[in-house]
Amino acid sequence: MPYLVIDTQGKEVLYEPAVPATLKLYKQKKLVQTQGITLEYRGKTSFRLSDKKGYNVETVDASGAGVDVSFLGMPLEEDWRLIGHVVNLKDKYLMDQSLIYNYLGYELSRRIGKYASRGQFVEIEVNGEYQGVYFFCEKLKRDSNRINIKSLNATSTNLTGGYILKIDKADAGPEHSGKPNSYFMNNWDDDARYTAANSFRSRYDINKKEITFPAYQAPYHPEQYLETYFLYEYPKAEEITAAQKTYIAGYIDQFERALLTDNFAGTTRTYTNFM
Repeated sequence: MPYLVIDTQGKEVLYEPAVPATLKLYKQKKLVQTQGITLEYRGKTSFRLSDKKGYNVETVDASGAGVDVSFLGMPLEEDWRLIGHVVNLKDKYLMDQSLIYNYLGYELSRRIGKYASRGQFVEIEVNGEYQGVYFFCEKLKRDSNRINIKSLNATSTNLTGGYILKIDKADAGPEHSGKPNSYFMNNWDDDARYTAANSFRSRYDINKKEITFPAYQAPYHPEQYLETYFLYEYPKAEEITAAQKTYIAGYIDQFERALLTDNFAGTTRTYTNFM
């Protein structure tokens, strides 16, 4: 199994921002690649509950600027992930004792012809401490070798995109950069802090009924379990325009409405117009 040795030269690894480091890749105990990187922790629940933290890795050149690099035969890019597995024997968080959940899910997706993050199992060592087996994989992002969709920017006149949305916990936001790791260890509220700036809400609840209560209420309000929020991943929440927000929210709404109103006892389908 490939072995990664990461050295931050004594700097503490933070949740944000990333710190500079050197990554050395060994195969069969032979050094085959040395690369400058930046390193930070990743994850939310897994970061808090597991002693086996995940990491974001960005490859950089000597000046600290991002640079595309290939690892283990995967296509050139600068953004990578080291996915740990939530295993904490002390508190009995044993969500993936097999260590293969991520790999298996992505591999099944690829085998039915859909893109999914490529990756390989590795062992890692950070600042002289052995961390165990990780899944070293691609970050999901717009790229010709990853999610191959058209680019969008603030001046785009073609609103149809590519967009990347995610149904997930909310991100803490750039205003939290630089806070100590202890802040993120207890930052549960931001996981459920959905706003008009970072997301839009489905018109329908989890029971397929139209929602009548207001969106963007306080984290963990009593009815939040009924809601589905679509978070902006590409373009980023800080960069997406009002017109782009209107377009993609309308498109998703048309899709959901078609899916809920199509008569599946018959032969006509309209939801397929949107996917």
